[in-house]
Amino acid sequence: MPAKPNIRLRGQIEYFVSPYEQRIFADWFDPKLVLTKLQRKVSENAKDVLPAFFVLVGTIYLGDKLHEEEAKRHRF
Repeated sequence: MPAKPNIRLRGQIEYFVSPYEQRIFADWFDPKLVLTKLQRKVSENAKDVLPAFFVLVGTIYLGDKLHEEEAKRHRF
């Protein structure tokens, strides 16, 4: 079976960075940058996440309260 020819794509540009130039975890240890990223994520997704979060917290709180009441009623 003959080898397949390389496919050429027009207008495709590929960039490569040498392993010596890469700083993979550089921004993980910068507190100011981490706080900025966190603030952006929270501000973007707050209106989508907060209602579900409050429902979850309320359900857990209600479940714990009902469990405590049942445990008190069924003691010896």
